[in-house]
Amino acid sequence: TPNLHTNPTPIQTGSSDAFSVEAWVYHDQRTAEQQIFGGGNSLVDEANRFSVNVDASGQIGVALPGIWTGFQSAATIPTGQWTHVAVTVTNSTSPTVSIWINGTAVHSLAYSGRGTLGPVFTIGDGVFDASRWWRGQIDQVKIWSTALGAPQVQESMHAYQKGAIGGGSITNANLVAHYDFNEFNSGSELNRAGSSFNLLSSTTSAQYLDNRIIQTGTAHSLQTFVKFNRTYLTAAG
Repeated sequence: TPNLHTNPTPIQTGSSDAFSVEAWVYHDQRTAEQQIFGGGNSLVDEANRFSVNVDASGQIGVALPGIWTGFQSAATIPTGQWTHVAVTVTNSTSPTVSIWINGTAVHSLAYSGRGTLGPVFTIGDGVFDASRWWRGQIDQVKIWSTALGAPQVQESMHAYQKGAIGGGSITNANLVAHYDFNEFNSGSELNRAGSSFNLLSSTTSAQYLDNRIIQTGTAHSLQTFVKFNRTYLTAAG
């Protein structure tokens, strides 16, 4: 998993902005607190951070400026299998941060007085503590400029990115960034939702795994059958 970040243009900065972040994650080992993704003013600044962390027992906690959900036993992810994780933040008078596991909201917390988020966005490494790098794999990271509801989270987790979701209430205009990690290049990661917010890697230790084809076979000389373990369509179909 790479430490990827945008700089200097922020993805979300306002103290009242609604947003959602989602990804498919594969947790290999629970050796210490680890971070799936997050943001802040810099890689070492805690005051304006946003982070989604997993503790040594697999429980997820979310940090925003001025609020910490705590690690939640209901929001526990397993090791050794792919799990969809989403965090949604509303911009209402009494905003709410919610944690979603495989399309189900497992924890919500109302709060007030959220501070402004910083511009740096990281995937697979700590916003302010580089030791909290993710032990496992991360795929299909999406950032939305709105708080997704249950139908949208459940639809998006099995979709690539294009087209409206939630009966047309959420459109491509709301999709700020989508990283599918199909470059197989440790130097950069393209935002498939637009030309801005491409990510740069600050480490050369990342591994991009091309595990799409898991079995091939030939019925006869004119046909080849291919088996692959994708649950969504890529841009190529």
